[in-house]
Amino acid sequence: MEDTCLDLYEQLQKPWKMRDERSRKFIHWASALHEIGLSIAYSGHHKHAAYVVRNAEMPGFSREQQTMLAAILENQRRRLRPKRFERLAPDRQELALQLSVIVRLSILLNRERTDEAQPSVEVTRASRRRLDLRFPEGWLDGRPMTRADLEEEASYLDKIDIELAFE
Repeated sequence: MEDTCLDLYEQLQKPWKMRDERSRKFIHWASALHEIGLSIAYSGHHKHAAYVVRNAEMPGFSREQQTMLAAILENQRRRLRPKRFERLAPDRQELALQLSVIVRLSILLNRERTDEAQPSVEVTRASRRRLDLRFPEGWLDGRPMTRADLEEEASYLDKIDIELAFE
């Protein structure tokens, strides 16, 4: 999953203006903590991961960084809740939302959890309120559950005024 996160991050860094040096590290940390949440329990794994981050002593992390990581983790499943970003400084809220979208998409694209290399997903268009993805020809046709998950994700993102399109 981390490889997919980093690939999407690299493609979206410029159009989404993610210039913060630490944003790439947040992708790495969120990926690892997602796995820890899954190890605790699949049911509510996003809540478990966020709980660990909010309550652990994490040397080297500021309280603000822990709050941001927890908000990203809390928003990695089901409906996005922008209110969770309100605990952050105003200039960090948009970045946290963007990183959450990257993590969410990466989780969906790695739903099979196999060692098989994931196809490269091409970001064909990205703006503050729109994201277009292109998959290798036929890849989604062979994965109807992933397609259904992406359609559901598009409806979740639509509720916060982000249009997700994919082909």
